[in-house]
Amino acid sequence: MTKRILKIIPKILLVLLIVTSIFSETRMYEMLSELYIGKFVIVVILGAFLFSMIVLQRQNRWIKSSIRGTSLAFVIWVFFMIISLFNAPYPVSGALLIISYVFLFLLAFILMPNYFKKESSYLTYNKLFWGSVLFSLMLSVALSIKDPASFDIFGNRFRYQAFFRNPNCLGAFSVLGIFTSIQMYAITHQKKYLVVIIPLLCMVYFSDSRASMIAIAVTLSMIVYLVFRERCKGTTRNLSGTTIFIALVILLVLGSIFVHSFTWDTMNKVTSLRLFYWTRAIKSLENFEWFFGQGLGRESIGSLSFDNYYFSTLIQIGLLGLLSFIMFLLSIVFFFGRQLNCKPHDKGLQISFIYLIAIMVYSMFEDTLFSLGNILSIYLWTNIGYQMAKGIRTMNTLHGGAILRGRNE
Repeated sequence: MTKRILKIIPKILLVLLIVTSIFSETRMYEMLSELYIGKFVIVVILGAFLFSMIVLQRQNRWIKSSIRGTSLAFVIWVFFMIISLFNAPYPVSGALLIISYVFLFLLAFILMPNYFKKESSYLTYNKLFWGSVLFSLMLSVALSIKDPASFDIFGNRFRYQAFFRNPNCLGAFSVLGIFTSIQMYAITHQKKYLVVIIPLLCMVYFSDSRASMIAIAVTLSMIVYLVFRERCKGTTRNLSGTTIFIALVILLVLGSIFVHSFTWDTMNKVTSLRLFYWTRAIKSLENFEWFFGQGLGRESIGSLSFDNYYFSTLIQIGLLGLLSFIMFLLSIVFFFGRQLNCKPHDKGLQISFIYLIAIMVYSMFEDTLFSLGNILSIYLWTNIGYQMAKGIRTMNTLHGGAILRGRNE
């Protein structure tokens, strides 16, 4: 009986975390502060519970040698965050942000992989995410029926936002629902999960969220590439780190050509005036602020939000901090590249990689990529942590236990 209760507790906490995180972005204005604080309280309780269970059950703790480079890049990134606090307008807020980043890293790369080791546990984890996201979205749509505020009119854009405060929130959570559905299909091969994607795509379309649409376009492109690569595996080379790097460079060049083909005013409108915000922020950088930033916690200029995770990182902790963050991302991208070469038919691994790339692109227009307060980010990094741990367990099996197990390094 006690064991059954202990197994149910993390599931309840996870569902509460997902629902609370989603509804903290709705028009429940009288409860928003409680919901905002509540999601952080729940995730801390969940992390503490998982840590306690791992310790009490005396499980063999997998020390993942493959994330040494990732861990090093993360530590360097945190180091530059700490340096930026000396120039931060709100150092206490910046310090809390650092603590949340460290907690998310530990949750994703240490706690979750050690607790959800079995495939069945990973399936349950994704199923809870899938069900909770769909429930929250359906409830949001139901609450917005006959509510004029469910539509947002800005200029020539007529956008549906359901019960959310912003149409972009509906688009973002619909993207999350799409990825959980695809991941569930990849794990179970049940087509019912693909059927759910149709109404979710409609939500993205009616929300008119350009960032979400770009994320969907990237997802479809990646799926087509991986399918083509799998079917042509006899003639297709391995997805090496060099190949990934060259692809990123090509995308950067094509993106630059695309940008230069439009006038400034056109690009500013397409990016919802973000270019105007970014330009003002760039002009505000002086001397050493280019290298060390203007201080962690500076997420806007006045009421103007940056709405770009990379740009926000540049402004807050400078070029050195941004480069360390990019190295952190590349270490994970290269890991997926190696794993996809070893396990080209692992659908769960493929979907996790696609989700990573899609959210990396999505974060060019939203502050989403690495955040304990954003459920898209939590789902992304916990999936990455599981896939990295799974990769090491596979390698350990293949090499007869050569990878460290239960040893502190």
